[in-house]
Amino acid sequence: MNLKSIFQKSLKTKIIAMVNVASAISIATISVASYSAAGHTSGSDDTLRYVVTGIIMQGVVGISAYFMARSITKPILHMASVAEKISHGDLTVELSTSKSNDELGKLTNEFSNMVVSLRQLVSQVRDGSSLVASNSEQVVSSTEQMNSSVQQISSTIEQISKGSQTQAQELEETSKVVVKLTNEMKKLASKAGITADLTKEVGLISATGSKSAAEADFRMSKIISVTNESAKKIKELAERSGEITAVVDVIRKIADQTNLLALNAAIEAARAGEAGRGFAVVADEVKRLAEGSAKSSEEIDGLIKQIQEDAKATVLSIEGGTKEVSEGRIVIDKALKALNEIASKVTEVSVNVLDVANITQVQVGEIEQLSKAASEIAAVSEQNASATEEASAATEQQTAGTQEIAASVQKMAIMADDLTKITAGFKLPEVSNSKIRKSGEIKEEVMI
Repeated sequence: MNLKSIFQKSLKTKIIAMVNVASAISIATISVASYSAAGHTSGSDDTLRYVVTGIIMQGVVGISAYFMARSITKPILHMASVAEKISHGDLTVELSTSKSNDELGKLTNEFSNMVVSLRQLVSQVRDGSSLVASNSEQVVSSTEQMNSSVQQISSTIEQISKGSQTQAQELEETSKVVVKLTNEMKKLASKAGITADLTKEVGLISATGSKSAAEADFRMSKIISVTNESAKKIKELAERSGEITAVVDVIRKIADQTNLLALNAAIEAARAGEAGRGFAVVADEVKRLAEGSAKSSEEIDGLIKQIQEDAKATVLSIEGGTKEVSEGRIVIDKALKALNEIASKVTEVSVNVLDVANITQVQVGEIEQLSKAASEIAAVSEQNASATEEASAATEQQTAGTQEIAASVQKMAIMADDLTKITAGFKLPEVSNSKIRKSGEIKEEVMI
């Protein structure tokens, strides 16, 4: 499994876990808030309404998380695929620009500009290599014609002159190569500095992520504490409702006794006849009051039982939400640990990049000194070559011309060879390398 797959799988896993946790928290919080605001339970219709609301919120959170993750991972994975192809020398890849002005959009646009610039650079280098190879062939042809006349000159003077010129040319080429290497080292030092700055920025981003994860962990702890306190209060409410049930039982018993006494009083009033009629009216009224009290106590008892059942269901829901929050806290702790490890590694990389930048600067200074020494040696060699050329006035012009042409051929051959090596590892659309010749073949023709 490559890095892209691991990143994608890890990100999806964490997003799914966070969505589940957020949904559970939302449902539990809405239930508790609704119950606390109303002060009582409205029945099965309200419960159904809470459940439907929670399901809708869970769906909204899940869809939002999916599209948010897709908007982040899609361009990053695409750039990773393009970078992988470029690392293998394939510059035919295309990366569309982004219209977004956020950090990800800027990164995509800068990456696209970098690919275009790199493709143009390699194309220009390859075209220059072909041009140098073509010119080298023409110079080789001229050199062969001049060599036929130079060979007739005295072998001693020819060898001395040729040796001096060859030495001067090689030193001159060495000086140019050193200058080129110096420029490349300066570019490398500049890129190392830029990389160090980017590494610092990544470190700051990692630190910010760690801080956010720690804040989320703290908020999770607060949610767990508040949820536990809510469950405790609801349990206490259930216990208090039990006490109310006991009081209602006493009221029911009193009502039963009162009803029985009213019945006995009615019987006695009937026995008393006309004298007990007023007492019978009072007994009937007492009976109605007793029956009303008994009915009210039954209704209160039913409400208390319903409250107790709803309280138990709410406690179970809160406990489930607390469990989900705890699991979410574990996920956040893992993410915080991973961010801290990333920050540590980024710090190590930053230190190493700074070391590379410093070493590169030192090497640039040493190479510049080497270039200066090579230039001085080349100057001395050129003076020796001039003194040798004065030994034979008859062959001076031909020898000088031959040496200049040979130097040009060698120079162009080396440049063509270097450019060919540089561009050999890159793949460009509709580019042919058939005209690029090897420097070894050109050198052999020069020595004919």
